[in-house]
Amino acid sequence: MKVSVITFFVASMLLGLGACRKDPARNLTVSESWVFITSGANGINFSNYKTFTIPDSVVLISNQRGSNNYETNQLAQTIIKEVGDKMTARGFTKVTKSANPDLGISISRISNTYTNVAAFNGWWDPTWGYWDPGFWGYPGFGWAPTQFVFYNTTESAWAIDLIDLKNTSGNSLRIIWSGNIRGEGIFDSRNITQLVGALFEQSPYLATN
Repeated sequence: MKVSVITFFVASMLLGLGACRKDPARNLTVSESWVFITSGANGINFSNYKTFTIPDSVVLISNQRGSNNYETNQLAQTIIKEVGDKMTARGFTKVTKSANPDLGISISRISNTYTNVAAFNGWWDPTWGYWDPGFWGYPGFGWAPTQFVFYNTTESAWAIDLIDLKNTSGNSLRIIWSGNIRGEGIFDSRNITQLVGALFEQSPYLATN
């Protein structure tokens, strides 16, 4: 997750102190920032599933583009192929949607941007903390005007879901495995092979045998 900060009012002393604080996250490499989350439904034996189908597009979930967006660009085709290849390597057979596949695969690219605001006021001072000014030897003093900090938060992620098409109930479909990828550089086509590979490595049970 990338965070950019715009500050309307910051004291020079605060900047000096902030520069001295340790921030291990600043020294992470691109690959060290990656986070992989996988979740399989309880009681599922994937050896009971043999075939899968995967669309030729990726769903784009973004608050900048509205809804019902689909991508077929190079990045989309790269991750579609990589996921399909990993499924084939695990013993599953790729078929068309009309061939009654056991599994359906949905891939979503999540890209959201949010604007947030934080206020520092009352007894809290970003430099000194929760102390009355009198504690520091300045009785009768108050705090400086409220400081407002506006910052943008960018959410970037891949979401891959395996849907059970073999055992349907009513009008609902069940997701039996989910994978999520977050971090820097995850929308770079050059990283897709490594990203998808790491995700599948976390789920050795996702195989036909």
